[in-house]
This record gives sequence, C-alpha cells and structure tokens, in this order.
Amino acid sequence: MGLLQILKSDFRVNKRFNQRLFLFIVRGNTYNWPKGILYSLIRLLFKIWNSLFSIAFNSEVPSSVNIGSGLRVPHPYNIIGLLT
Repeated sequence: MGLLQILKSDFRVNKRFNQRLFLFIVRGNTYNWPKGILYSLIRLLFKIWNSLFSIAFNSEVPSSVNIGSGLRVPHPYNIIGLLT
C-alpha cells in the first residue's frame, strides 16, 4: 500500500486539520522511502517536521514504528508510539 492510499484511509477517519497534519507528518516519517537524493531530502524534511511537531504537541512516534492504515487519532497531543 502506498503512502497516498494510507493517508486517504487515515483522512477518511480523521476530519480535523491538526489530526491530519499529525498523520501526514507521522506517515511521512515512518514511510519506507526509496533510495536517492530527492528522497533523502524528503526524508530529512519529514524528520525535521516530526521533531518540531513532537516539541509543539508533546507527541513522539519513532520512525521505526509500524502503524496500519485507517488510524483514528482523537487528538494529536501526548501520543507516544512504542516499539513492539
């Protein structure tokens, strides 16, 4: 499943802007991007956004976490993603 399909299924469940922004940043940070210079820049951009978002909303989701599609986020505050 590609990144856009996963985001579409997430956005169907989450209607508010802050929920969608959180999911966009988390999905972009945890997505398995292909190799290449452009993708390295995109990966770096998502890591920076993830760092800023984790400071602003006190939410930490590591890039190694596997999250299925259709994730429901009632609020993007104080979320901690654990490795299982």
